[in-house]
Amino acid sequence: GLIDFQNTIVKKIGKPKQAVALAEPEPDLKSKVAEWLKPKLEKAIYLPDDNLRDIAFKTISAELTEFLAPMELDTAGHKAVHEIEEGVINEIERRGHQM
Repeated sequence: GLIDFQNTIVKKIGKPKQAVALAEPEPDLKSKVAEWLKPKLEKAIYLPDDNLRDIAFKTISAELTEFLAPMELDTAGHKAVHEIEEGVINEIERRGHQM
């Protein structure tokens, strides 16, 4: 039926798929970013005032952008940094709940 027709068309005029090389983040990116973020986030997370905490997180975000700039990360690298940041926050919160 329709799938056979589509496969026939693909065979006649389709272009072969090209391999796309995905950029891997720096192997030590996780340790560099986590080491940089941890002390800053630990202070910010436990600020008692919501406004001060929001300001602290915005400041950390801006400073992180500056910290990362020389690394010239691609989209995958920035996604990895976001995941690292979430992991650090989760780790700090878990430790806080265990105290």
